[in-house]
Amino acid sequence: MKKRIRLLFAAAVFLCLIFPIACLPVSPAYRPTQDSDLAAFPALFTEDGLNRDYLSELGGYFEDHFAFRQHLISINSALHEKLFGVSASEQVILGKNGWMYYAGTMNDYLGRRTLSDRGVENAAYNLKLMQDYVESKNSRFLLAIAPNKNSVYDENMPYYCRRGEGATDLDRLLAALAEKGVHTFDLREAFLKEDGVLYLPQDSHWDNRGAALVYSQVMRRFGLPFTDYASVPFERRCDHNGDLAQLLYPLGGRPEENVYYQKEWRYRFVGENTDPMDSLIETEQPDASGVLLCYRDSFGSSLIPFFSDSFRTVLYSRLVPYDLADLDRYRPDYTLLERAERTIAAFAAQPPVMPAPEVSLTVTGEKTTGTTLSAEESGGYLLISGHLDPTVPGDEICVKVGERVYRAFWVTDEDDYGYMLYLDRRTVSGTLSLSVLALDGENCVSVKTETVTL
Repeated sequence: MKKRIRLLFAAAVFLCLIFPIACLPVSPAYRPTQDSDLAAFPALFTEDGLNRDYLSELGGYFEDHFAFRQHLISINSALHEKLFGVSASEQVILGKNGWMYYAGTMNDYLGRRTLSDRGVENAAYNLKLMQDYVESKNSRFLLAIAPNKNSVYDENMPYYCRRGEGATDLDRLLAALAEKGVHTFDLREAFLKEDGVLYLPQDSHWDNRGAALVYSQVMRRFGLPFTDYASVPFERRCDHNGDLAQLLYPLGGRPEENVYYQKEWRYRFVGENTDPMDSLIETEQPDASGVLLCYRDSFGSSLIPFFSDSFRTVLYSRLVPYDLADLDRYRPDYTLLERAERTIAAFAAQPPVMPAPEVSLTVTGEKTTGTTLSAEESGGYLLISGHLDPTVPGDEICVKVGERVYRAFWVTDEDDYGYMLYLDRRTVSGTLSLSVLALDGENCVSVKTETVTL
């Protein structure tokens, strides 16, 4: 009898294990609910011979494609939520009253610093260089940082989560930006002043009323007329599937309510890109005036109708790093940079692609250090990058190319002392002498010199 039970148990386990593989041919195709790509079936052999990563890639493929994936994930999430009151996904935090929060915001909420003081300065410095370049192209610049949901509405956070004390990374960045004169503002204050909740309970983003609020705040700071959506009638429809709910229930979570303004939208899409999550979207509104360039992330998806209806032309770009060649292509009157609070570290890690500004400097000394330097072609640019020796004092870093000197971005990667700059490839050729210059007050010291041939 015991032997039969053991055999039945082993058979049941075997069937459970083989079921997701055996049913692959008849399983409904899985389409991701997030902005992500599914793993492709790996090749056993590549151009370099045997694929040594074949088994790990095969595991990744199976993880994305196993049979009835959406059904099994949804069932597992329901069991975790109903029986234990916890989330089955590491990306989702179950709050009170049906609310969900994105786990990627917890460091900010708990007050954990993910950026060092130097990293904050790097981010602010890079944004100042970006603003200066935008303004040199006769375009007004504005930075709008989308608050994490629990930065403005944390009353439904789980009881075991307590907001951290002290300045957050965003607080520190905003202070550094103010010192450097970067045009930005604190959207958290705008949301907290409004009556009611303007974020979606099962989504990580604001609702359409929140998008209208951000639109009006940006237009005010640009000094432009705008539609006051507080006086525009709207209807409520319970048809929104939140991104957090979809992570837990890919078959379809509980639809939640959003508002939809009842007005005649006059803009139209230019080209085939009409999905709010497309990397590049262009709109036009013939009865409006002005050109807006908007670098944005997923928070910017709900902003599209509002800005598109107020400008003759708008280009929305989700591509990173930001390609400031868009300024020459579109000649925008206004440039808006929108980014989520939880990703502001990228300002220090991913500087925009733009020609480095030229400066006039006199080298006051030379020093042998552990600074590194490399140069390579990247698109239509020469990319010069490396790491400054951390023992070398330096508020700014420049690179002398021949007889010209260019200001570099600071880069935070494995440490806070990386640097990079782009030069138009058409302006440099042949054999070049490159020197890395560290600026500390009035001192300008050459800390690394190399010769490269292009």
